[in-house]
Amino acid sequence: MPSRLQVHVHGAAAGAGGVTAAQAHGLACALVEDEDRDHHAPVKPFALQGIGTPSPSRGESAGSLVIGWLDDERVPAWESWHQKETRLGARPVQVRAVEQETASYADLATCAAVSRVGVVFEAPALVRRGGRNLPLPEPELLMSGLLRRWNAFSPLVVPEPQAAELLASVYVARHEVRTVPLELRGQGRAGFVGTATFGLSAQAPLALRRWLAALWRFASFSGVGAHTTHGLGQVTVYPGEDPPSAGASRSRRRGADHGARSAPPRRTGAAR
Repeated sequence: MPSRLQVHVHGAAAGAGGVTAAQAHGLACALVEDEDRDHHAPVKPFALQGIGTPSPSRGESAGSLVIGWLDDERVPAWESWHQKETRLGARPVQVRAVEQETASYADLATCAAVSRVGVVFEAPALVRRGGRNLPLPEPELLMSGLLRRWNAFSPLVVPEPQAAELLASVYVARHEVRTVPLELRGQGRAGFVGTATFGLSAQAPLALRRWLAALWRFASFSGVGAHTTHGLGQVTVYPGEDPPSAGASRSRRRGADHGARSAPPRRTGAAR
């Protein structure tokens, strides 16, 4: 089932530049990938959702990261990560604690139907069309990516006719985004951050309105757009309402995202 795994690590302190996305990506791959998982698979079963600052109360000198896990059949043995020795860039680190938050695909698929969803793009989202950057919240491109990830890892596949109708019907009701320059693999790209509201007609079939809600709730685990395993495309989702203003705090956004779920996510944690 979709999970958020918050991994707290201890080790050599980060340098002046802090932990980079590439270093966090490498650590996430070291934890969740094994010889049976293709590092170059076109659809990855995880997303890097955040890089935290060190927490002295947890004995951290390197920090933490949040991994969104998507594969419903092959769940990483995160309980065994406790005290695992690994690396964060060139620095040796040890996993001190892991906290898990889950929401099953069944819960997501049966959530309340909505005609609009507010989205806060917390980390730059990278969207491409025809090999070119499109630094805008283009609904068909964003939702086609969500459909591809959902159908790759969920036992509850979105039927093709409904998927096609959803992509043809979803629209942007409003947005307030700004372009953010990115550099990936030595190439300049353009992403965007900000807020957007995506909608369907109030007369749209119930199944479409339910999939609109389910897929965007799923986005809080999977991220949206390209390079989500490097921390891009992190979102906070507000089913049934517009997102808060750009000045709202991240903690308030995250709290609203959690509170909006039809069933509360389940939390478990490994002992430190």
